[in-house]
Amino acid sequence: MKRNLYLSALIATAVYSATFFLGVLVPQSAALGGVVTRAAPRFLDTWLHNVVSLAPLWLGALSFGALTMLWLAFQGLAHGFAVGHAGLPVALALAKIWRHGLLEIASILLAATFGLSPGVALFLENKVVWPKLTWLLGMLAWLSLLGLAAYLEGRGL
Repeated sequence: MKRNLYLSALIATAVYSATFFLGVLVPQSAALGGVVTRAAPRFLDTWLHNVVSLAPLWLGALSFGALTMLWLAFQGLAHGFAVGHAGLPVALALAKIWRHGLLEIASILLAATFGLSPGVALFLENKVVWPKLTWLLGMLAWLSLLGLAAYLEGRGL
């Protein structure tokens, strides 16, 4: 069980990192539109947005990780593109979002780990493993990470 989660976490980290850097490198002319700016949202709005937008990472477990892989790649590309085309040098853009962004990336990787774990277990052990208690604790940790990230983002940190 632990081995499946470790391998799932490694796969999730590799996919997100690769697509993030690919998104940073995409030329500006490939953009579909400009960067949208808006007033700082309230905590609950940000938290609910993040929960809804990252739920497919968890739901990908029902497809044995296929949906998780697609959604993870999309998230990596979108975040990399936003950082790479924020109108700032990449290092400065990352410095402006690192406090809440680090927590959001951790929550993305946590959700992707659990979304990929049934597929990894099926591939490695030829059986489906649904770790109920581990998933419940993972879900609570995920919601907490997103809550703290939403709080920091709402405070402009």
